[in-house]
Amino acid sequence: MLEKSGERRGLDAFLAPRGIAVFGGSSDPATIGGRTLAYLRKFDGPVIAVDGDGAETVRDSGQSVDLAIINLPPHKVEQAVEDCIASGISAIVLYSGGFADLNAAGAAAQERLAARCARAGVRLLGPNSAGVVTVRNGVYATYSHSIAYASPRPGPIAIVTQSGAVGTFALARGVERGLGFSRFIATGNEADIDIAECIEYLADDAETGVILVYLEAAKDGRSFLRAIAAARARGKSVVVLKGGSSETGAAAAASHTGKLAGADRVYDAALRAAGACRVHSIEEMLDVAQACAVAPIPAGNRLAVITGSGGIGVMMADEAAQYGLVLPPLEPAVVDAVRALIPLAGVLNPIDTTGHILNDFGLLPKVVDAVVGGQAMDIFAIFLATVGLDDAMSRPLVAALRRLRHTRPEKLVAVCMMATDAVRRELEELGVVVFDEPSRLVRLLGAMTRLRTPRSELLSNNEKTPTPHALDIVSWDEAGFRAALERAGLPFPPFLVARSATEAGAIARTLGQRVALKVVSPDLAHKSEYGGVALGVAPEDATAAYEAILARVAAKAPQARIEGVGISPMLTDGVEMAIGVQRDPDFGPVILLGLGGIFVESLNDVALRVLPIDRATALEMIDSLRASAILKGVRGKPPVDREALADALLRISDFALAHEDAVESVEINPFLVRETGGFALDALIVPRRPKGSEYGHP
Repeated sequence: MLEKSGERRGLDAFLAPRGIAVFGGSSDPATIGGRTLAYLRKFDGPVIAVDGDGAETVRDSGQSVDLAIINLPPHKVEQAVEDCIASGISAIVLYSGGFADLNAAGAAAQERLAARCARAGVRLLGPNSAGVVTVRNGVYATYSHSIAYASPRPGPIAIVTQSGAVGTFALARGVERGLGFSRFIATGNEADIDIAECIEYLADDAETGVILVYLEAAKDGRSFLRAIAAARARGKSVVVLKGGSSETGAAAAASHTGKLAGADRVYDAALRAAGACRVHSIEEMLDVAQACAVAPIPAGNRLAVITGSGGIGVMMADEAAQYGLVLPPLEPAVVDAVRALIPLAGVLNPIDTTGHILNDFGLLPKVVDAVVGGQAMDIFAIFLATVGLDDAMSRPLVAALRRLRHTRPEKLVAVCMMATDAVRRELEELGVVVFDEPSRLVRLLGAMTRLRTPRSELLSNNEKTPTPHALDIVSWDEAGFRAALERAGLPFPPFLVARSATEAGAIARTLGQRVALKVVSPDLAHKSEYGGVALGVAPEDATAAYEAILARVAAKAPQARIEGVGISPMLTDGVEMAIGVQRDPDFGPVILLGLGGIFVESLNDVALRVLPIDRATALEMIDSLRASAILKGVRGKPPVDREALADALLRISDFALAHEDAVESVEINPFLVRETGGFALDALIVPRRPKGSEYGHP
């Protein structure tokens, strides 16, 4: 967290100011400046409307003012900033747009403002910010029209947003649903303060337990992940709604914040690594916030469903499978206990108590006690239709759930039923999640399981990565790539380069088996596209295959430089996988694993993780693939060596991190993983290079 000598911690001047100056205030409450002044009547400190010489106005007021709100046309902003600096103001919220959100000239002006504030030790929120709110102390430093209709009550939920409209609408919807809020921060263009710093601040904020984030693009991807990981490590729930997931949305994000949204799949992997829950709508975000504000985060995804309706149970089981929840079968002792209470009960999980339970509602607490007490589950969901509207039936239910929460406080308990406000509040105070629609409840429970422990390497600013060293590649072709990666510990079969047809035949006879031939050229990254590959060639046919390859390449890529043809033993006894590392503009190197050859693209079955990774993450990547069943052995084939595949992932990860400043991407496709061990059969390294370079080498 950025600190300046003599100042209060972090963002305190924004969220707990001593006094506020409003540049561009107005007596008309219908205007932006007028709304701001009207909202600030809730603030218990001095509020000064500035008109004319701002520095003189603030000094003459004799008040302690450390936060300024600037609501002025862009051409007047620089002078207002100078007035703030002269007044000793330490924090500025800049409403004004027309900077990086507009054009290149606006971006340059924004850089000047940020640099001037940095030199003066003044923190800047914006430009194009919708402001900040602290509910407890009445800091409504915002112009949002939504605030006029949404008076938040204090509570544990904070909102951090790159879009003022999205954030204030979410705030208003949350207020309408009765949720309590602590903070609201709209970062705008992020000339200085970015979303990562806000999350980091809220991670240590005693008033905040749930952090809702609307994000279009991370200014510094690694800092963003470390901030989320720090919040998760402190027990805070972090829920992220990511905008710009489509090509059209990404372009709109660029025009909105001045920064193009990053690859959506990479953000998925990054948020998973940091332990955040990603959602896809404002309502889903608020659902998760509502649950996290009252209930513990589940330790796993094992769900028990108790219902008086077989049909509802089927629906909830279907939804559970879709959202990553599993319904394990009941233990025999639990089956016996439930059957002893209700002989006709369905005990497969979902547990169908049948309509009999409505005739004797006292049985429900006993069923719940039997299931919870005897079954290793993480989440218990109970469907009770309209029971929460009936006081006579809801009383024993509340009593049973009170006992359950006392004896099993670590378990997530959810009830799906229509209920009075009083019953809902009483259950939520006990730490029980209450929703009135089964599909929505199961979707919410699945989302909560995504709130995981962050990967350990994200919890430190000092990431443990290999020591960088010079990229030593003798030749920028496959022979050179193989040699560099072999030095990094990746296993390759022999690769002998022939420079004549006669030499190709001699090498093939020496290897004494069918061979693979590949053209060696610094100008052809994907050799098969130019006819530069021949597979399964008999030794006696290697001479002709060499000549055929050179003829095809000459026809399709006459400008390509040819260094020869590489010859390797033809290996087929294993499963071909693709391993690659690509540098992401937001998060740095990202590693990919999928089935090899054409399947990595056509099947869309890949695992992505932000580097660095450890062995546990490498093995988890392997098991997360739908194709993992193939690796475990099918139709009589033995399982492959998962540890060898994990080794390959770690070796290429270390190589990419050690050469992060020099390498754009590294690809091994395929890596043949066998019953024991494995081999990389093809390699490609693309260096980082200036735009306009013609070929894939420096």
